[in-house]
Amino acid sequence: MTTLLQWCTLEPQGISGLAAVRFPTPVRVQTISIFPTDARPFLLSPDVVARTEPEAFFLEVYFNAHPTVSPDGKEKPKPTNALVPTVIAYAGGRMSFSVNMSRGTATRLMIVKGGFETVSMAIYGELVNDAMSLPSTYTPKNILPSEPPPVAKAIDPSMSRDPTHLARQLLALIPNAPPLPLVIQLMFCLKPSNEDWDLPEFPFLHPSLDQEIATFDLEQADTLTTRPVAEDTKPEQLEYFANLVAGAVGDKDDRQAYIVANILSNVASQMPDMAKTLLQAIDLSVVFDAYNMDEVTLYRLTDAAANPDISRHLQTDWFLSALDAITKDMNNDRATRSAARHLLSRIQGSAVVEDALSNTQGDFSRAAEYLADASSQEASFGVWLASFVTHEGLVKKLSENPIIPTSTQYPPLLLKRNKPLVSHDEFVAFVRAFIGVACVLAVYAWADSLPDRQCRERVLGILRLWQDVDGYRENPQSFLCIDYMKCILSLEPPHSFITYDERMSMRRAAIIAEDGLLGAVDELTRKVERPPTVKSLRGIRVALAIIERELDEEDEYDVLEEFWKEGSRGCLACLVDAFLEVSEELEKHFTLFPPPPAPSGLLAWLFHTCNDLLRLIIRLVPDYPLPGRAVRSLTISAANVFFCSDAVDMLYSQLSPLCIAAQEIRRTCISLTRVLANISHDGNKAGAQVVLRTLLEHGLQSEERDPAHHLLQVFGLIDYLLPMPDTDDTSTMWTQKVMPNVLKEMWAFCRVLDTENRAHLVRRLVGLDDGVVGIGDWILQEELNEVLQTLYRLLNPNLGANYRFVKQYQVANSIRFLLDLASSSASISAWFIRCIGSGDDLAPAFAAFLRAILDANLMCQPLVQLAQSLASHSSIDQELCQPLTLTLLRGCWTADLSSTDLASALHSATQIISALPFEDISLERITLELGALVSSLEDSPHTTDPSVVEAVTEFLDWFAATSRPLTLPGFSRQAFSAVCDQLTSSLNAEQKEVLDAIQASLEFTDDSEVPPAPTILPDSVKLSIHDVEELLHTELPIPSTPPRKALAQDVLSLVTVSPPTALIRSPAATGLTKTYSNNDFRQLRQTPSARQNTSRLPSMHVDDFQTVSPSTSMAPLPSLPLPVMGPSSPMANTMSIPFAPAPEVFPGLNQGFQPL
Repeated sequence: MTTLLQWCTLEPQGISGLAAVRFPTPVRVQTISIFPTDARPFLLSPDVVARTEPEAFFLEVYFNAHPTVSPDGKEKPKPTNALVPTVIAYAGGRMSFSVNMSRGTATRLMIVKGGFETVSMAIYGELVNDAMSLPSTYTPKNILPSEPPPVAKAIDPSMSRDPTHLARQLLALIPNAPPLPLVIQLMFCLKPSNEDWDLPEFPFLHPSLDQEIATFDLEQADTLTTRPVAEDTKPEQLEYFANLVAGAVGDKDDRQAYIVANILSNVASQMPDMAKTLLQAIDLSVVFDAYNMDEVTLYRLTDAAANPDISRHLQTDWFLSALDAITKDMNNDRATRSAARHLLSRIQGSAVVEDALSNTQGDFSRAAEYLADASSQEASFGVWLASFVTHEGLVKKLSENPIIPTSTQYPPLLLKRNKPLVSHDEFVAFVRAFIGVACVLAVYAWADSLPDRQCRERVLGILRLWQDVDGYRENPQSFLCIDYMKCILSLEPPHSFITYDERMSMRRAAIIAEDGLLGAVDELTRKVERPPTVKSLRGIRVALAIIERELDEEDEYDVLEEFWKEGSRGCLACLVDAFLEVSEELEKHFTLFPPPPAPSGLLAWLFHTCNDLLRLIIRLVPDYPLPGRAVRSLTISAANVFFCSDAVDMLYSQLSPLCIAAQEIRRTCISLTRVLANISHDGNKAGAQVVLRTLLEHGLQSEERDPAHHLLQVFGLIDYLLPMPDTDDTSTMWTQKVMPNVLKEMWAFCRVLDTENRAHLVRRLVGLDDGVVGIGDWILQEELNEVLQTLYRLLNPNLGANYRFVKQYQVANSIRFLLDLASSSASISAWFIRCIGSGDDLAPAFAAFLRAILDANLMCQPLVQLAQSLASHSSIDQELCQPLTLTLLRGCWTADLSSTDLASALHSATQIISALPFEDISLERITLELGALVSSLEDSPHTTDPSVVEAVTEFLDWFAATSRPLTLPGFSRQAFSAVCDQLTSSLNAEQKEVLDAIQASLEFTDDSEVPPAPTILPDSVKLSIHDVEELLHTELPIPSTPPRKALAQDVLSLVTVSPPTALIRSPAATGLTKTYSNNDFRQLRQTPSARQNTSRLPSMHVDDFQTVSPSTSMAPLPSLPLPVMGPSSPMANTMSIPFAPAPEVFPGLNQGFQPL
């Protein structure tokens, strides 16, 4: 049992700086908790106060571990002096660290070493006896999902008004460290040369802007701006320098445009006033135009545009028009056009970010895309970061947003492709985290360059901690992708953390990236590795990113052409095949018989790879439609991946990387089905028809997946696929062209859905149809036909008990389905009442359904509610009145109804039956049901309810008012009087007179047969596995030999018998009555004519087979009435078989034809 082993406050002692904790008995340490200064860790001991200094540090912990004695051990193990080390990274606040010593070890000494002054900790674990006791029985325990610990406030920039505070604290660990803005400039933008690092005044190497230069030109200005300007530079000096640059500007040419762009890029990361002063002095319209901005110039301007002031200055009509002209001029190469588009996007995105900081309805998704783009290049990243650290306006705008706890514990994942919807507070938290992490990376780069070991280790510990926190994990990954390819290819072993397999995996991805489009096409045209590994999946994802980048740069033709050159296949076909293979491997992990556990992280890689493939397919398929077969395969695989994503959602923590990847691909699968449905396939066939039919059929084919779960997920995908009424222009196409062609599949799919989902699907179809085609009416008709067939089967008394029980449950499900529709929204309920109550086809079918239930003597409470829903409407077909009345009456005395429901049902029954003429009413059934109802009221608590008594009296009054003499069965007059006496206690005088008149007008007989109590339909089904096997077992008939049949003796019945000599023969032939026994037939088949006949009836046993024994002689047939068969004979056109004519009929021929 885990308990508190020790509470202590440790201080390092001696030169070695060690502290130790000695336990009085052997213990097994499980957890170490460290508390910050002034914390009170124990509620019942408020005088215990923690002291921990500084706020964050590393601890090296050593345990003197020794083995424990096992219960069956013969000897006590010898003591050892082994020290087991571990490291604790304390980042502030209350933190707990798991030690989890194994069952076979214990310790009595713990040694602590590290950069701390004092530390207060609580040590938890269990005492270890000399004879270790092991549990005798296994007790299963629930494994709770692991949730990442909350980030300490000290290292959580998203919850700080100044997100640079942590970076400034880390930078202060370095002696004589420069200010943070200067570190950002030197590490990301203004790269100092190797000679500058060796200068004694480094890093404070500032240019002299006000020096007088006789021949000042733009190249000199470019050289001066490569070094950071001092923070105390006066405005006059900036103006002087700006005027010098403006005076050096000459006529437009390519080189001058490049130099000015380079100057703007250099000053973009420096003090804000410098860029503003320079832009005010230079007229950029005399420097740049659509003809002198090449690729390099555009990229330098793109870096400069990361500065909001420069971006705002470039957002003018003439400059934007020049960029637009470059992108549309096909004389420019692809790289130049791409660079122009990139600069245009950078200028527009900068304004979006500024607006999103203060506008609660800003475009947060596009602002996040801008930040991701700015962080993809080192120079742009440094310019943007320096601007948000030094520009007072941006710093103030960010700090004005209050610190409000967001709905999530961590910053939102806005750097992913599929961005979630976030609020303004969540976006501000994301920006703060983005800036905070970026500044810490700048500090790490400076500490690593010096190097400074203490600062670098502290920063690495924080970065390692962030790698386990969602929202922070993505930020360093986004920044560290800069020059990723060169970094990976330059890695040389040995490494302390990166394994050989991991290094080879990253190296393969870097090689693909280095090869560009050719490497990506080569990777995608290969077969997917089986089973897939992280190495192969990483290569596929890098290849997909390259293809997407090429398509973004409007180089679609080159991409498609490269696929045909390398793989002799189209790009889209390769992507579809790759997705089918990867999805097939993913599906194997979510079957009823899954493979062995996959390596850690492989499932998340599979989901990400499928998601990347689908996103690229969605992008290409509208312009390059797939054939129907490929669409069906793609739809089936997408549905299977959709199923897998939901399984992950149920099995894993919602905040785990695997669950996040699964949630992303769910949205992508939905988008894919919608895109495929909007494309025509196979001529004029709508894509919606192909996709919908495929999903409906696939929902019934679960293969090795859980059938119920698989069906539910396919239904969910269909629900997303169907358009919403009044919000989609394709509703008419769906109802008139798609649905009528998939009715058979739709009904088969509806039959296997549960009641709630089936009703939901029908409501969706009815709302989509809006009465144009009548899809809902047709489904109701099929439902009634199906349940009628089931009720007719229940009338068979020879049914097995389990089979009958299942069929009864099927009837109950149909009733609940109809009730769900009847009690839906006003529009659906009105449609249902109109169809059932007054439909030409459905009203007779529903009446037959009610009569069949009454004949089968079945009842359930939902049936009474359904009858009441129909009875409350005045437009009910007369054919339904009597079945509804009988149903309500039977429900009143069999279903477990409350007094209110009983009174309502009786009122409805009276209202319905009163609308029918007396001559159309069959009073025999009503008399039986009424007698059973009155009998059930005897000694019933309902007789004390006035509403029930009034309803019973009302129906009896109608019953007695008929012109026929009526007899109430099952009662004597005395017994009925006793029931009336119970009822009169709740009646007034007038109602008592009515009841007395009813009693006087009726006749009674107690010898009539009372209807038996009906069977209550089940609400659920519980069957053993043996019962299920019995239901699935089919009784096959015992095979038997068919009875012997005599062969016909007329000639025309033997026309199929060969040889032809057997058709016309003498009656003297005795072979016609020959019966073969055993192997006698072999001897007869030795003659040449017998060997020509090789046929016999296939379904008869050889010993029972009777045939014509062929004869070798030809006897005359004088009386055979065979007509002459010439060319004009009628039989010449109907019979074309060889025959042997008799000599008497054909005198000229003495021999028959030779057999063919």
